[in-house]
Amino acid sequence: MRTSRYSPPGWYFSGEQAFDVAVAYLIAPQSSYLDIIFQNFNYEMGCNPLNVSFLTGTGWKRQREIVHQYAQNDRRTLPPSGIPLGNIQQGAYYVDTYTTELGALIFPPDSANTAPYPMYDRWSDAFNVMTEFVVSRQSGKMVATTSWLMAMTSYKTQAWNSAVGIITGIPAQTSATNSITANVLAPTMSLNKARIVWEGLLQEPYLGPQFSFTPGNIGDNWIEVEAQLPDGRRIVAATNVFALPVNSLPPVVTDSNTVAAYRLATNFSDAMQQQTDLQVEGNAALDPIGLHVGGIGDDVTVDLDNLLVYNPTNTAAISVEAKLYINSFNVLGLGVANMLVLTASWNAQLNLSQDTWKPQPDIWGGSNLILDGTVLTNSLTLRNWHLVNITLDGTGYSVTVDTNKIFQNISSDLTNWNGSGFDTLRAGNFDGWIRDLVVRNIQITNYPPPILKVIGFAPNGSFRLHIDNGTSGAFVLEASTQLTNWTPIYTNSVGGQIDYTDTASPANPKRFYRARNLLVAVPP
Repeated sequence: MRTSRYSPPGWYFSGEQAFDVAVAYLIAPQSSYLDIIFQNFNYEMGCNPLNVSFLTGTGWKRQREIVHQYAQNDRRTLPPSGIPLGNIQQGAYYVDTYTTELGALIFPPDSANTAPYPMYDRWSDAFNVMTEFVVSRQSGKMVATTSWLMAMTSYKTQAWNSAVGIITGIPAQTSATNSITANVLAPTMSLNKARIVWEGLLQEPYLGPQFSFTPGNIGDNWIEVEAQLPDGRRIVAATNVFALPVNSLPPVVTDSNTVAAYRLATNFSDAMQQQTDLQVEGNAALDPIGLHVGGIGDDVTVDLDNLLVYNPTNTAAISVEAKLYINSFNVLGLGVANMLVLTASWNAQLNLSQDTWKPQPDIWGGSNLILDGTVLTNSLTLRNWHLVNITLDGTGYSVTVDTNKIFQNISSDLTNWNGSGFDTLRAGNFDGWIRDLVVRNIQITNYPPPILKVIGFAPNGSFRLHIDNGTSGAFVLEASTQLTNWTPIYTNSVGGQIDYTDTASPANPKRFYRARNLLVAVPP
């Protein structure tokens, strides 16, 4: 499998094959040997049926997807320059994303017994281990041959003069919608004949002397340039531009129910002047946008007195909310990311978090998963500001994103918050920004109680009632046989008027009824 004489072909480098011819030239110099050597290297550099260079960082049609750990994990689209790739390949390689789909799209098939797809015309810009750079070959034969060829030219005596590249035309800050034009210069040499390639955050690679672009995201946007001179030397430069958001959500309004409000604009203090400052962990830091966090380990946290968050005598609801701008969710396997969490105990928590092995975050209420990430991320989209609110009241949990209630259930978890000690507020552990981190203890409002009216008995003997709760909201209907122990027999979570038939009444000769409001919250 070392040369095209074998099938399947793989790890074939025409520059490496020129080594034996170079040795032959040294033994018996012939011009035809040099011609063979040049043809081999020309093939590798792009003079081939595909018009593709098999040396990264060269040519007009450049390789993008290669088998290389650094190239797979750095921030750039293009791989590092100067890596030779296999010149001939068997065909589309099996990859987990597409399995055999890429190979099935080829016609005529590579594996056809008659008239298969031509061998020298096979190429795809895709992950293919059979074209992977092989150090043991390149560091020996190819390097030796290219060094020998260079030594036959005048470049062997040329002094190496490095140069510093400078990117110009980039402001320190700009609006995220402004167009910017970048230039590159090297004070000690001309770049008139250089081939220049640009890359940037969320930008497609661009070949040209200037690079006009609109920032790909708010915050720091990196820009890099590489200029390739005709003699092979390269000049590189990098810089950043800070892009400010054009539109942002209005500040979250505070009120008498607010326990803590951290604006995260210029400091980590509570705007209500009631709680201690947030504690900063990892590389979380304030910038002109808000609190910037880069991933797991970057967060802020504070402990709040539980009696301020929940009081059993007058708490109607508790909530945690924040404005979130999420660039990306964490990759799998990094750990649990607590993105917006208020926790009192294992069964008393409002929790937006991403599990270690899930691609997007979920919302937990108490000890239960209440909103799966596949549904949540329809509203919690990337690279947009969102106001996220998680609330628990006497009827259950609700989740609101940008004033749109996307989830509501029935739960009695509010009483789980009864206790002493401290509740922990934590936010961060994703790539993006946070503003207006707010916790509320929403107080009970004394609405008029529900009105009960007797309708009478149904033909089967069941007792019938009319309950009118007007605009007072949720209520519960309870029954008792001795006016001491009351059992809920019906819960209404929306209020209004209903007619209720008690099908259990025929079995109870004596039965009393009462209706009462559930804890009703004052809207923030």
